[in-house]
Amino acid sequence: MLRGELRALAAAMCLFACATANAVTTVFFNSSQVATPVASGVTSDTISSEGYLFTYTRDKLFTGGGSQPIGRAVRVPWPQGGEAQAVTTPPPGVTDYKARIDLQRLDGDVFDIPAFTAKLLANTVATGASIEIMPSLNGEDAFNDPLYFDASGYYGNTFSYTTAPSYLGSTALLTGYDRYKITLFVDFALTALQLNRNPADLVWTGTTNGVWDAGATANFSGKPSGKFGDGDSVTFDDSGQNTAITIAAGGVAPGSVVFFNTTKNYSLSGAAIRGAADVGVFGGGHVSLGGANTYTGGTIVSTGVLTLAGSAATGSVLVGVDGTLELSTPGGAAALLPDTPITNDGILRVLTAGQQAGAIDGAGSTTVTGSLTADSIVQDTLTIGAGGSVTIRETVVAGGANQVPEPSTIVLLLAGTAGLVVCLRRGRRTS
Repeated sequence: MLRGELRALAAAMCLFACATANAVTTVFFNSSQVATPVASGVTSDTISSEGYLFTYTRDKLFTGGGSQPIGRAVRVPWPQGGEAQAVTTPPPGVTDYKARIDLQRLDGDVFDIPAFTAKLLANTVATGASIEIMPSLNGEDAFNDPLYFDASGYYGNTFSYTTAPSYLGSTALLTGYDRYKITLFVDFALTALQLNRNPADLVWTGTTNGVWDAGATANFSGKPSGKFGDGDSVTFDDSGQNTAITIAAGGVAPGSVVFFNTTKNYSLSGAAIRGAADVGVFGGGHVSLGGANTYTGGTIVSTGVLTLAGSAATGSVLVGVDGTLELSTPGGAAALLPDTPITNDGILRVLTAGQQAGAIDGAGSTTVTGSLTADSIVQDTLTIGAGGSVTIRETVVAGGANQVPEPSTIVLLLAGTAGLVVCLRRGRRTS
C-alpha cells in the first residue's frame, strides 16, 4: 500500500471512529445474557444485565395461610424472561399491590422500548386488564396517565406490541426516557424485550479514579452521568487524569477507542476491550495496551507509539509513516492472532518471543529482537537483532505439497551477536 493511501485510510478511520454511532439495540431474553444480582428488598429483587437494571416485585411476604412468610415460586426464571408478582404488602412508596417491573440503565442514560412481549400468569378475561407503562425523565413522569396495552386473557396468553399504530397499544411514545415503570394488577412476565439507546461520544477525565467500567464510575465527560455505557465511543487526550487505567472485571465494549494524547502517556490493563470496536492512536504520545482484548475492529497507529503488552484479537493492523507498533506481550504469549495482517509504513518492533502475524507488508521497517512467525514479509527493511529470529510459515497447497510463500523463500533463524539486516523490496532479497 502506498504511503498516501495509508494516510487516507487513517483519516477515514479517524472520521469513522469520531462519528456518532448508530443506535445500540439489545434484545432480551437469551441464555447468553447473565443476570447479576444487585439488590434484594422485602418485596422486590434487582438484577443487572447488558447495562440495564431490572427491578421486579416479588411476593416474599406471602404466608399461604400460615403464620410465617413463605413467598411464592417464580414461574418464569431468567433467562426465559422477567417475572413480576402482585404483592401481599406494597413496596416502599407504593400504595397498590400490582405486579411491577422497573427498567433503568446502569449509566443513567435515556433509552427506548420499541417492542415487548408480555405473558399472563393469571386469568384476566373476566375483568379485562391493561399493562400500564409510565415513562419518566429525571424523576418526572412523562404523562398525566400511563400508556395502556391490552392484556385481557387467560393464564399463559402472550401479548406483543411494537411501534405500529394499534387501538390495543403502541410503543411509539416509549422513547427518550431514563426510566419505565411497567405494571399489571396480576402476575405477569416479560418474555421478549427490545431496548434501544443512542451511544455517546465520551472523553476520559479520570477525575474519580483510574477505573474504566460499564455504568458504575463517573470518569468521563460527554453525558450528565459521567459514566461509560457499552457502545459509547471513547477518546483519551491530554486532559485526562489517572492515565494508568484498569478496565474492570467483565470488560468494556466501546464503539471505538481513540487516543489523541501528545504529552501524556496512557497504559490500560485489567479486563478486555471487547465487541466490534476500532482502536486508534493519533496523538503522537505513547499507549500501552494490556489485557486479553477481544475487540474485532481494526487497530491503527497513525502517530505515536502503541505497545501491545497484552493480546488483541483485532481484525487488521495499520501503522502509518509516523507510527510505531511494539509487540511486547510478557511471558512469551502472542500479542496478535496468527492470521492478523499488518500494513506497516512506519516502524514495527518485535521485542519478545512467540509473536505472530499474518502477512506483513508496506514501506516501513521491521526490527525483530524477539521471535516472529508470519505468512510473509514485504518491508523496506527487516532488521534481525542479536538473538532474534524470523520464521516464514509454510502453506499447504493442492495435492498436499508445501510451498513457502513469496517474496521470501527462506526461514531466518539467527543466534549470533551481530544481527542481520535484510532488505525485502517486493520480491527481491538482498543482504
